[in-house]
Amino acid sequence: MLFIVPDTHFRHAKLIACGARPPDFESRLMAAWRETVAPADDVIVLGDIGFGDCGDIFRALPGRKILIRGNHDHGSDAKFRAMSFSLVCDSLTVRMRGRRVLLTHCPMYEHGYDINVHGHLHSLFTYPGPGLRLPLALEASDFAPIAAGEHFEKMVESFCRRFEEQDIRPAAADFAALHRPGRKKPSRMTPEGFLRFAEDEATFETRRACQRREEKLMALLGRRPRRLLDEARTFLHGAAANSATDEEAWDRQTQRLGLGNAERRGCADSNDSARPKR
Repeated sequence: MLFIVPDTHFRHAKLIACGARPPDFESRLMAAWRETVAPADDVIVLGDIGFGDCGDIFRALPGRKILIRGNHDHGSDAKFRAMSFSLVCDSLTVRMRGRRVLLTHCPMYEHGYDINVHGHLHSLFTYPGPGLRLPLALEASDFAPIAAGEHFEKMVESFCRRFEEQDIRPAAADFAALHRPGRKKPSRMTPEGFLRFAEDEATFETRRACQRREEKLMALLGRRPRRLLDEARTFLHGAAANSATDEEAWDRQTQRLGLGNAERRGCADSNDSARPKR
C-alpha cells in the first residue's frame, strides 16, 4: 500500500504558536501513522519534515519512507537516509491508471505531466494556470497519512479525464473527498475552512489575499535565487498568520527582494487586504 504524507513539520513550534496547527497535531499524526501504515507499506513524505533533529521520530514510524525535499529540508542525502528515508529526491514520477503523476513539495506552475500532486500550501488552495495540480494537506486529512490506493487513483484519473475532455478543474469538495474517503465532508472543517489558520473571518480573508499576492510575487521574482524565493514565501505566510505585520516591514522585505516601486505596487490590487494599512 502507498501512503502520501505532506508537510509533517515535526518540532516546528512557530507553526503552533501562530495558530497554523493545533498543539496536539504531532501526537495525532504519529498515532494515525502507526494505526494505518504497515512495515511493508511505502510512505512518500512531501517535504518540510521538521525542524532540528527529527530522526528519532521517523525511525520509530513504520513503513519504507521516501522523502521529496521541501524548502525547509536542508542537508545532505546521507543526513536524511540516517533518519530512515530509503530515497531522497526533489521530485518523483509515478503512474496511476496510466496517468503520469508528478510528486513535488511546491506546486509546479508549468509541467508536462498529467497532474502534479504537491504539498507546501497547508490548504486545498490551487493556483490558476496551465496544467493540473492536486494539493494535499494534513490539515484536510485530520492529520492522518493519505492512502494512495484504489480510491485515490480513481479520483486522480477522473480529475485528469475531466480536465482533458471538458477543461474542468476539481473543486475544494473533490479534494476533501480524496483526503478522507468514505466521508461526505471532513469531520472538523468545511472544505473552505482548510484555508483558515484561525477561526476568525478576518484572518481567513488575510490568508486568501496573501495566497493571491504570492502568485503575483513569484511571477515578478522570476529567476532570482531560490533563497530569495523561499524568503518571500516565508514572509508572506507569516503575514497571513499575523495580520499585525506593519507596512514598513512589507516595504523592507520587497526592497530586499530587489523589487522596484512599480513592481511592489503591482503585487497588490484594490481588493487585496494582505498588505497592512497604516
